[in-house]
Amino acid sequence: MTEQQFLEHLTGERWTGVRFLELPSPDAAMRLLRCWQQMMGRRLATRLSGFTAVCASLVAAHQEGQLVFSFGCPDSRRYGGIGPDRLVAALPREVASQMMQEIEDHANV
Repeated sequence: MTEQQFLEHLTGERWTGVRFLELPSPDAAMRLLRCWQQMMGRRLATRLSGFTAVCASLVAAHQEGQLVFSFGCPDSRRYGGIGPDRLVAALPREVASQMMQEIEDHANV
């Protein structure tokens, strides 16, 4: 199973070809966060903003090596096509791989 297939299975939503930046519904975001918390054993410490653009979320996810959520800024929502029922989730590939391995390791427990 690829990371993309894993994330689609986990969230119940299609992940586009834009790797590990997605616009999940709140329900899909909750499932993604629950899996991340299960793997990490802690809450996700996050700094949310309505002024920070989506590109800042990508940088933060890469620099911090963790899942990052963002509401985006008005411009990124308007020009990026982010619907009113969506938010932004950025997940580094290595973290997605770790999550996938964690699920596989504990599948028979």
